[in-house]
Amino acid sequence: RFCPIEVLRENNRVVLDEFDGKSLLVYLDPVISVPGALFIDTDSGEVDGRNVVLADGRVIKDGLVYDGNGELLEIEKPFQVYTRWYGFVMSFGSQNTEVFE
Repeated sequence: RFCPIEVLRENNRVVLDEFDGKSLLVYLDPVISVPGALFIDTDSGEVDGRNVVLADGRVIKDGLVYDGNGELLEIEKPFQVYTRWYGFVMSFGSQNTEVFE
């Protein structure tokens, strides 16, 4: 699934989705402005300075997830490619691809 950067910007840099039967959070990193994605259950997320803060107090910092006590958590990440739509389609074909809206 392709998530346009404009969609991330329109949604305060965080969108929630479901992919392959799992909860997916896609965010625009507040430091490097590159999208990232994590399989993680959450009701919401918002950018706060250099971090993304989740509803339950977990924090995404530099692509890593920490609990409310600052302990590093192991989180599954999907295969990700940062590219434009035409590069995405050239890499994965147009038959089995979707655009997040």
